[in-house]
Amino acid sequence: MMVKKRWMAAAAFALAAVLLSASGCTDDIVSESTSAASETTLPTTQSSTAATTTGTTLPPPEEEFEPGDIHSRYVFLWRLEDSAILYEREADTPMYPASMTKMMTVWLAVQRLSPEQLVTVSADIFPPLYEASKAGFQPGEQVSVEDLLYGAMLPSGAEAAVMLAVALDGSEAAFSERMNREAQRLGMTATHFVNATGLHDDNHYSTARDILFLLRTVLQDETFREIFSTAEYTTSPTNLHPNGLHLRSTFLKNWNPAWLEDGKVYGGKTGFTDQAGRCLASAAEKHGVHYLLVTAG
Repeated sequence: MMVKKRWMAAAAFALAAVLLSASGCTDDIVSESTSAASETTLPTTQSSTAATTTGTTLPPPEEEFEPGDIHSRYVFLWRLEDSAILYEREADTPMYPASMTKMMTVWLAVQRLSPEQLVTVSADIFPPLYEASKAGFQPGEQVSVEDLLYGAMLPSGAEAAVMLAVALDGSEAAFSERMNREAQRLGMTATHFVNATGLHDDNHYSTARDILFLLRTVLQDETFREIFSTAEYTTSPTNLHPNGLHLRSTFLKNWNPAWLEDGKVYGGKTGFTDQAGRCLASAAEKHGVHYLLVTAG
């Protein structure tokens, strides 16, 4: 547990270092060659989290950002206001997304399921999830979709993610097909899902660019954004948890606001498997400018 806490704190600190560099506030900078932003473009989408830039001149990416001490193999940093790619490293190289996958699971459930719908947690889903992180829901427990959404996102509960998949499509396999159709619709052309959790499978992969594609889209939804940006949440009373479950974000519980001067982090979705390494999809604002960042490996 202490090892997991240390790496999540390290991931949060890395986000702060990247954003400080992005706003020209890092004194010690290690220069690295980067791909030209003009070589790779993503469709522009206005995010509801973006602040107005009227009267503000944003510096060109090559003038604004040079990377500091980034240990992730895969990196993609994006500025919302003008869709500028500020930094990328192996952004199109296939990698394992681990629990960043759950952003797609929650996104589809938000779109298709009623938050008040009750779902009975099945005992059959637990054996494959033995080593996975869980929210704490138990077999036979009747849980609302809303609580499953928070359970999948905040503590990265695998049982919550699988039950959302089952509630929507009857099985995780059928839900995976829906995930892949949605990935194609969003332009995530280098992504393939085989489960709702991100547990390792050689055929379950994505790229840093595709995951940022997903993050940019889902944050435009008010319900998803509320879940993504929540640090702590208590579920409704159930037949097995009369006082509910207290859930905490695996990312925000380790975030120190002092790490990011004149800015704030809206939220982040962590992920980890031995094959994927440490992963983080995050959103932040600094000096009135909004950034999305995906780091993995």
